[in-house]
Amino acid sequence: ALGENTETGIEWVETAEQPADFVLSQNYPNPFDPETTIAFSIPAATEVVLTIYNLKGQRVKTLMSGFLGAGSYKARWDGINEGGNRVSSGVYLYQLIAGDQRIVRKMHLLGLIASIFRLYARKRQSDRRETRLQRALHQHYSLLTAAPR
Repeated sequence: ALGENTETGIEWVETAEQPADFVLSQNYPNPFDPETTIAFSIPAATEVVLTIYNLKGQRVKTLMSGFLGAGSYKARWDGINEGGNRVSSGVYLYQLIAGDQRIVRKMHLLGLIASIFRLYARKRQSDRRETRLQRALHQHYSLLTAAPR
């Protein structure tokens, strides 16, 4: 990566060749929690708008709105809306408009519910390990106490 514009959060990616096509890649990771990266390429300098929408079609956040030169770029979204609040888990759309071209893709934010589920799953796994250890200790203790003196 060559540099990042801190005002827009858009990072210019150094490539060997100028992109030949207008491309909006699938975000990664997807699903994501709490942050994702959206990569795109534009073959010629143009006005670019990169926007996140919910499934109701309501604008959640505009990641980029301005003029970019030909090249490949990456934008990061942290799941925060225009108002500075974390959005709920679910499916979101991201749209790239560059000149007269437009591409829309879907992404999945796991959010709080998934985080709670992962913590619960880790706790259950830990509890199972603890239960196995308790059984092994109990068996070992039983063998020790049952041994003739």
